[in-house]
Amino acid sequence: MVLSRSIIYSQLAAYGIVNENNATKIAFINRKLYIVLLLCIFFSVNAMAQYGGGNGTEGDPYIISTAAHLSALASNVNGGNDYSGKYFLVTEDITSTAVTTVIGKYDSFFRGNFNGNGKTIKLNISVGQYEWGALFGYISGGANIHDVVVSGNVSGGYIAGIVAELKIMEM
Repeated sequence: MVLSRSIIYSQLAAYGIVNENNATKIAFINRKLYIVLLLCIFFSVNAMAQYGGGNGTEGDPYIISTAAHLSALASNVNGGNDYSGKYFLVTEDITSTAVTTVIGKYDSFFRGNFNGNGKTIKLNISVGQYEWGALFGYISGGANIHDVVVSGNVSGGYIAGIVAELKIMEM
């Protein structure tokens, strides 16, 4: 049985759910729901486009397999998204293109879960005299970073390999 809009409307009218007065309201609500659905799809696709897939949950982590994915993560964290409660999984060695941007800065901490999965990430990071340089510059508040191997160069101010500074904060 194919349900058309007129069949659905007539069934709703038969049960007193729809009448001439509220039909316009229902159409307006349908448009609002449609817009919300489109926004949800847009933001889901946007997150997947930034990373190699996943939705950031423990069972379906964001996939990191390129330097561009790590650059997107750095840009988002440095822009204020701490990814608290979100999960990332590195699925490939990232060595053909070196990572050049530190993830997290003095006012933007990473607070997510990052599983390096034993993969190697090549760094070529240079920071200013009073900045922290590492794959993760600043982490805090429940961040979990493990099984990461780094190679390459980090130069400048205060340097490390994987994590430069852990900020312990009262929440």
